[in-house]
Amino acid sequence: MMTENESRWRISLHEAGHAVAARRLLNDNHILALLKPGGGGVALCGNGGCDSVEDAIMLNCGGAAESLRFCFAPPELTETELSARTEARATGARLAEKNEQRNDEEESDWDKIRAWFKTLLPGEQDALDEQIDAGTLNFVRLHADEIVEVAWRIFCDGYTILDHEQ
Repeated sequence: MMTENESRWRISLHEAGHAVAARRLLNDNHILALLKPGGGGVALCGNGGCDSVEDAIMLNCGGAAESLRFCFAPPELTETELSARTEARATGARLAEKNEQRNDEEESDWDKIRAWFKTLLPGEQDALDEQIDAGTLNFVRLHADEIVEVAWRIFCDGYTILDHEQ
């Protein structure tokens, strides 16, 4: 059983995996990644659907990035550090509430990939499945430090915004 901090760290890594992949693979220039009650979410400028290998890798990177928790421990913040982040955490909570109201019916990552796969021929599905899995693992390996840095901000503040200036 995971502690609350371990669960928060796992979710932070998951959302950071999506966010970094969206920025690097999809060239999305304004991304909101946040923690929500019972999970997390990422809001992209793009459509957030799945109709390409890059989209599928971005969607897969969330789950794959969770494995980084075995190599990188969650941040340990003192009470002083936590209180200094009160305003940021309040902003994160407001953003999560607004995002939750908009995304009650949102499909899961796997549902989006499955819907796209249904439009392909069976032979294409197998080949793409291998390409997506290999691409996902390679992406997370190559961008682990950036994913952890973004996850740290999500963990500490409840959200982060990645834009073209970062």
